[in-house]
Amino acid sequence: MKGRTRVWLAPLLLIATTIALESSADSPGKAGDVNEARVLSEAAAGNDWLVNGRTFEAQHFSPLREITDQNITKLGLAWFLDVDSTVGIVAEPIVVDGVIYVSAPLSKVYAVDAYSGKMLWKFDPKVRLNLAINGSYSARTNGGVAVWNGKVFVGTGDCRLVAIDAAAAKEIWESPVCDATQTGITGAPHVAKGKVFIGYNGSDDGVRGSLVAFDAETGKEVWRFWTVPGDPGKGFETKALEMAAKTWSGKDSWKIGGGDVWNAITYDPTTDLVIFGTAGAGVDYGELSSIKVSGDKLFAGCIIAVNAATGEYAWHFQTSAPGLQTENNHILISDLVIDGEKRHVAMTVPKNGFFYALDAKTGKLLSAKPLVKVAWASSYNLKTGRPV
Repeated sequence: MKGRTRVWLAPLLLIATTIALESSADSPGKAGDVNEARVLSEAAAGNDWLVNGRTFEAQHFSPLREITDQNITKLGLAWFLDVDSTVGIVAEPIVVDGVIYVSAPLSKVYAVDAYSGKMLWKFDPKVRLNLAINGSYSARTNGGVAVWNGKVFVGTGDCRLVAIDAAAAKEIWESPVCDATQTGITGAPHVAKGKVFIGYNGSDDGVRGSLVAFDAETGKEVWRFWTVPGDPGKGFETKALEMAAKTWSGKDSWKIGGGDVWNAITYDPTTDLVIFGTAGAGVDYGELSSIKVSGDKLFAGCIIAVNAATGEYAWHFQTSAPGLQTENNHILISDLVIDGEKRHVAMTVPKNGFFYALDAKTGKLLSAKPLVKVAWASSYNLKTGRPV
């Protein structure tokens, strides 16, 4: 249809509908009824998809068994929903008690009855497209929403975090996340411990990255972890940044920015850490190339862990190699047996071709193996954490 995207039961919506059908008998009355106790208690059942990745560990795995490799060829179209957009949907649906919450281009949010495909409500945050080139194209992609305690949260292409009443589809609060004249948000917010965690785009435009935590009830900013140093003349926000600044060499090197947190955010309930990935330093994306920078450029191209309550630095591991800044993708938490010892690990596969397993509490490198042949390294020294 002209001017619309027709949403069919693609794999994620198919899973969402199946999950919703499984959970119909036990649906509580409150819309968007998600909290920490429920996420933890329902992890084994799989009747809902309450948070990004389904569980806090972000394993993206459903234990439901109704759809198998034996009957999947018999599946067919159950329903479709027309969405007012010529751009496709890339969001991961959140499913709570038979309702699918999903975002679309221009940061619009839809609540859909999973059984019938009927749209229950639509919320339009009215994204402004005239503030930044980056913000304009950011608005055309949205990675999803989060749901917590009766609210649906979405990041917007013009740098806002918006809380929506899950029942009434009315805005409850909104808070600024980044500078809308510089960039925008494409990634999904994540929730845990009564907080909403979100980052934004910007490494390829020289924007200084950060991860921000907001109080889910009030929208008040609780803490902000800057991922690369700012103007040294203004001092450093944290001791961690003062340490990171020593790895940036070159006049005005701080001006290149980068290290944005646009995608990979995972909360680990075992360690009470938020573990997230950053993109590369801005200069490595072609911005401000007249500024020459050397050094590791922390915390660009890193996996970083911070305390969920305070944002205090816990550890980092840099997946980027000298001269090769990389993007970091999903981070999955699990317990594995490595070299005969049970370890609680964070696993990730950046865009550099390696698969990493890190100790989730300390960040120690436990394993690093190439998935494909890459030119920049053949293996890692597990003692130094450096490629060889």
